[in-house]
Amino acid sequence: MTGFYRKLILLATLTGMLLVSGNVVADLRGQLDELSARHGFEIQGRGLLGDEPAKPLGGELRHQIKRLLSGYNYVVVDNDRGGIGKVIILAVGEAGQLPQAGISTVNTVGLPGEHIIPTRRQGAHQVVDAVLVGPGQAPVAVSLMVDTGASTVVLPRSMISPLGFNADELRDGWTQTANGRVRAKIGTLASVDVGTAVAEDVKVTFLEDYRLGGSKLLGMSFLQRFRMTIDDENDRIILSDR
Repeated sequence: MTGFYRKLILLATLTGMLLVSGNVVADLRGQLDELSARHGFEIQGRGLLGDEPAKPLGGELRHQIKRLLSGYNYVVVDNDRGGIGKVIILAVGEAGQLPQAGISTVNTVGLPGEHIIPTRRQGAHQVVDAVLVGPGQAPVAVSLMVDTGASTVVLPRSMISPLGFNADELRDGWTQTANGRVRAKIGTLASVDVGTAVAEDVKVTFLEDYRLGGSKLLGMSFLQRFRMTIDDENDRIILSDR
């Protein structure tokens, strides 16, 4: 086979990889949208995408997503059938590396209405990876300590701005801590995602950073939306829809 024909075959192969349902997909957004429509998964954070051109694709769906989002931080959230239910684009950066979280796929295969959430131990507490969305609508990945004694999600004040809140517009309040009552800022998160468990309009309390010692708490404003089982032996929690 001559070099000319090798180049011709390669060009035809690459062109075929960029064709979708008979139409040429011109950019990365179009490719992701097509994959989303064809495989039935949701895309969040699409507005963070740049104007990258389309890329040659092939192989298994997860590999295609990894290739397309090679310049982004993102999360792949499984559905209850073990397939992809949601892709959350977090920021421009190295693919698969979540700020403060450290995982790129959340495995949550359980019974219908059941969400199996892997946890990590931090002393006597369990920690989960979550995605928070505030008024700014930009998803923020965090690690949250499961705390049934906290009435709300509790975050440091330094997260007010990254989540899109205006500190002056948050409600002033008080909250009880081990060291007594302290001042707080109170607001509402648009959504909290922990694996496939999602709750909207979740109350959040912001405290001075030093009072939390680096911790962030997943409290009852989220947990009460579900029936919860803590499986310490297998380092996981199981949330069941009410």
